Amino acid sequence: MSSIDINSSNIPLGSHTLDIYATDRVGNVSNAIRMNIIKPKVFNVKDYGAKGDGTTDDTQAVRNTIEAANSYLQSNNRGIATIYFPTGIYLIKQFKIHSNMLLIGDGINRTKLIRFVDRSQGSLYDSGTFTPYTNPPPENAGDKSWFKSFITNYDFRGNRSDPINHYTNYNIGIMMMTINGNGYSFNLDNDENRDNMLVKFKNSKNITIDNVRLEDSMNWHLDLRGSKYIRIGYIEIDGNTQRDNGRINDRNNQDGINMHGVHDAIIDRVIVYESYDDSLFIGAGIVGPSTEPNLWVPQPAFNITVNYLEVYRQVGTGHGLVLASEYLEGCDVYNVHIKYVKLHNLGQRGMILLHYPNYQETPVGEGKGIIHDIQIDKIESYGYNIVNVWGAPESLLKITTRPSALYANKYNNRKFYNIYIKDIYADFQQPQYDGSSTTTNKQNGIVLENVRNVIIDNVTLINKNNQGHAISFVMSSDITINNAYIRNNQSGGWSLMNMKDTQNVIINNTTIPYISGTIKQGGAALRIEGNSRDITVYYRELQTQSDISFASDVPVENRDTIRLVQVS
Repeated sequence: MSSIDINSSNIPLGSHTLDIYATDRVGNVSNAIRMNIIKPKVFNVKDYGAKGDGTTDDTQAVRNTIEAANSYLQSNNRGIATIYFPTGIYLIKQFKIHSNMLLIGDGINRTKLIRFVDRSQGSLYDSGTFTPYTNPPPENAGDKSWFKSFITNYDFRGNRSDPINHYTNYNIGIMMMTINGNGYSFNLDNDENRDNMLVKFKNSKNITIDNVRLEDSMNWHLDLRGSKYIRIGYIEIDGNTQRDNGRINDRNNQDGINMHGVHDAIIDRVIVYESYDDSLFIGAGIVGPSTEPNLWVPQPAFNITVNYLEVYRQVGTGHGLVLASEYLEGCDVYNVHIKYVKLHNLGQRGMILLHYPNYQETPVGEGKGIIHDIQIDKIESYGYNIVNVWGAPESLLKITTRPSALYANKYNNRKFYNIYIKDIYADFQQPQYDGSSTTTNKQNGIVLENVRNVIIDNVTLINKNNQGHAISFVMSSDITINNAYIRNNQSGGWSLMNMKDTQNVIINNTTIPYISGTIKQGGAALRIEGNSRDITVYYRELQTQSDISFASDVPVENRDTIRLVQVS
């Protein structure tokens, strides 16, 4: 087989088409495999004065490198420019990249970019840590994060007439480096703790991120709002929110990866440590001026695959994984495939699919954006949640059209639908409840609220205390669970399964064993409330204090449609 060296001086810079043929022993030639390859022009930041010694301010050298690369791209109108950071530690203030531009280092443990927070000029805008507001170009599009984020694309402008297909910058990316946001150098209680992202690529197309570590951002680590055709290989995120300077749980909205209004994205492997807010957020967006709702246009999120997400020590108000629609018509999230999620000691919340309408400003039931056609192949979780900002721990998994406990009686007027989840394993490792601690009180396992057409295969929930339900359905219909194993670590307390205003539920092959010896679980195996009907639980073993408990508001004619059926 012949080989080609793309770096050969005989191959010009730019994009090339490579045709590959196969010839058998008798000389027959197969059809060609055609692929595009790109030979980039490399711009080494050290050739423009960068030191990479960990003490020198390399900002101007890096900016000069980027502008030289952009001039080359504009004059040649072709190819890709690589901004190359050789092994070293680079102190840099804010900078922006243009289309057809990649940031590449020598590896996560060899090349490190650290944000230089310069307070020598009185304000961070004067010192160049942030971009001054004076005579800003139109490319900022009124987005404050354009001025304040560490690394961004140059042009943030959107297009209300076609927000799904519109893009400004294209062919951009980051590979083989660590980027540190120096978050503890910012103040918490003022403008510095708002719209201050580590990396933000907005309204962009064809984004590549691979072998990258993002750490210690003030706000979101990676913001991809409104972007499309995204490929993330390996990315590691460390929020560093509880280790330094005794400052714990103090970051405002410090997400790991935020994907508002994103479509056609593949994420191979994400590992997140100590993020204060959501580790991975996939949600619909709204395009338009914030003060003019009549001009708002929906920006759905769709066609997204996540192969692996692992989250350690979620320490703040966020979740391991969020899928969130919006209240505007068309602000949906759909065709999302999550293949494997692994959670460790998530702190205040668990994993959640959440509708997120602004019910403070809209009437009850006005929310219209929904989540549908979602598949999650595997969820593995270890540890339990502590009390959250609303006074109670969150569930392991919640699918709900109710935004939060602050709006407890308000649901979207449309149900989420077509959700398939399989292989849930959760070891809560929860201490027994003694009546004195709120940190272990009322934590539920799986909660479905106002959803339909949901299938969950293979559920194991173990070592949860007797507060909260293992399974809870509210205002839902057409739900099937196959193969459920539930073993709390404490007798008495709440019912294990709870159904309120819910219809057409089948739970197959259920096992609820003794805790140990002859110590039974529960409460009741099944609690029925409101207008619930047509619910059947097929069980192999049911070692609870009682079988079925009916609330007084369950119609008499519905009670005969609730069944526990033993199977061999």
